[in-house]
Amino acid sequence: MDVRAEVDLCFWKTARNQKKRFTVRSGSTVYVRPTEENIGACDQQGRFLHVSSIGSIDDKMHFCCAAWSFKNSNTTEPNGQPSEVLNATPEVLELIPAEAVTELACVLPTGTRRLLFSKLSGFLFKCG
Repeated sequence: MDVRAEVDLCFWKTARNQKKRFTVRSGSTVYVRPTEENIGACDQQGRFLHVSSIGSIDDKMHFCCAAWSFKNSNTTEPNGQPSEVLNATPEVLELIPAEAVTELACVLPTGTRRLLFSKLSGFLFKCG
């Protein structure tokens, strides 16, 4: 990304995807499918990211995210069970373009564990 002094930078509380009909807030978990632009930030199957802030740079929406790390490697198998995730590392933040986000997921704390529920793992839910 090119950093210039004349960049128009704005921060937002929420960002709404009109095409896919979901709203992203700070603290949301999003799924990024790999494309040519973000192939370095994603593996072959994509990644689940924790959004820490939302901003627009020259009228293009971006999310500042930290990647969730998974306890097991088979995170996207549709087995009907939630995946256990470890804490997202806020020391390693990535700037992801908003158009790369394809869906929302939900991470819920249960006791000492955090469970990720997503459409990829077999949980069909509506976000709004």
